[in-house]
Amino acid sequence: MSKKYKWLDFSHSYFSFAQLGCEELIEHKYTWSWSDISKDPPILGSQKKFPTYTKEHLLIPVLYNIKHGIEIYTKTLMKILDIDSPKEHDSKKLFNQIKIVISKGGIKSLFERAYKDNSADSNLELALKEVNDILSHRVAVEHFIMKYQRLEILKGKLDENYVIDDDQNTAFRYPENRLKLVLDYNAILSRITDDDLEELLNDVKSIWSNFNSLGFILAIYSEYKAKGY
Repeated sequence: MSKKYKWLDFSHSYFSFAQLGCEELIEHKYTWSWSDISKDPPILGSQKKFPTYTKEHLLIPVLYNIKHGIEIYTKTLMKILDIDSPKEHDSKKLFNQIKIVISKGGIKSLFERAYKDNSADSNLELALKEVNDILSHRVAVEHFIMKYQRLEILKGKLDENYVIDDDQNTAFRYPENRLKLVLDYNAILSRITDDDLEELLNDVKSIWSNFNSLGFILAIYSEYKAKGY
């Protein structure tokens, strides 16, 4: 398997866990608490048996896996297109490289040229249809990149549960700064509602779907571009 597609496996793994975590938070299949038992928790060897998790325990990795999955899938698209991936974690900056390729146009016309000689290629035939939606996929991915880069799900939930640390004295010196924001995660995440969880789950599915569609189109594009079309 090509190295670029190993990156695809990793991005899928992060989204898979995010989806499973959201589904578990909504359906509660595996959780139990101290109230489920009438006596002290049983001893397992020399350690007490602890509850499986709290909501906060799953929300932290769910949110991290969404954000990291976005970054890794963006870098996967760059590798598919043979674009050098810098040591950068800003998914917006990374995705700008993908946007440049898409905005240049030429993908559909390349597919049309290639199809004349390769009409038996079912993947190329499907890509020729899918490319008509490439702009909507790009816009959707860009929307989710910004939504999770800005952690919009936390809007309205911070209240007073944070501390700002200006140890570099950059606040009010420049329009941009290096402020450190220390969050009270338990207090903030406890405000996540069932509606928020449903939104997270739907977002994961939509992010994954739009990334997959872009990845398919760009993989076929890269394949036939390498063949000289």
